[in-house]
Amino acid sequence: MDPEFIKGIPARIRINFETIREFRKHFKNYLKVYIDETFKRYPTRVILKDGTKIDVNSDAHLTMIRLGFKFLDYDKDNDLTEFKANGKIIKMIGLGYGGDLVVFQNAYKLDVREKVVVDIGANIGDSAIHFVNSGAKRVIAIEPDPFTFDLLRKNVRINGMDSIITPINAVVSDKNGYVKIPYLMENGIGKNVIESKSGVNVQLMTIREIVENYGVSRAEMKMNCEGCEYKALLNSNPEYLEAFDQFGIEYHYGEKPLVDLFSNLGYKVQADKPKKYYNKSSKPHMMNVLCYTLKNKIFGTHDIANK
Repeated sequence: MDPEFIKGIPARIRINFETIREFRKHFKNYLKVYIDETFKRYPTRVILKDGTKIDVNSDAHLTMIRLGFKFLDYDKDNDLTEFKANGKIIKMIGLGYGGDLVVFQNAYKLDVREKVVVDIGANIGDSAIHFVNSGAKRVIAIEPDPFTFDLLRKNVRINGMDSIITPINAVVSDKNGYVKIPYLMENGIGKNVIESKSGVNVQLMTIREIVENYGVSRAEMKMNCEGCEYKALLNSNPEYLEAFDQFGIEYHYGEKPLVDLFSNLGYKVQADKPKKYYNKSSKPHMMNVLCYTLKNKIFGTHDIANK
């Protein structure tokens, strides 16, 4: 048995208890909801604290209820979910495969109004769409997984954001070239890029290339790339990192190298304590995961780093 799997048992127990505690806040029948969510027994009926009964047909629908979003419609044949968040109607294809609805609550704490945003690890386009709805003037959305990238392009199109969001199928790294990865990777979220002997050739792209090729200046960066953050950021010339006023980063194997990097560059850094997490789709499997934000000193004080 994988030693990391054994090490990950306490983390999985903790996550399950946290999920039950979260469900208890919202649902009278929280244990049934937890079991149905765990075993994907949909549709299921949830009973809210006020007694309201709602038939739920997916994990995404369940998450919307918890986050206070308004569920509008679900087209099972096309895996198309329509909902309302922050006063905006949003359509998403593939929420059953990937995506993270928490981004619509500004999980990365970035002020993107009238800014260019580089979204590294754009997944199916949820964060990019959120940034546009929050006032970004342009989003460069970079996603390595070819299958997820196809969903990203579809979601950009059905939300009418083709002129604002630029989807790029690339792996952000510290070198140029190409890497071969499977078209359909094991998981939609929480996976890092593992090179394969067969699959699709995907471009390797450095932060320097992103800055120079797309004229990035005084921009924002959101980064959630399941471990690529260390290689891409630590080996980047400071000149190209300083093209960004703010960073919202989910780190995966501890915060210290990144905190040291950005502190030395003059950013104000605040990193929350990480949580251990076992992820079978990553290598190594044990992650120390949490988000932090780096902000420019000129623009005030948010979590993590201000330069």
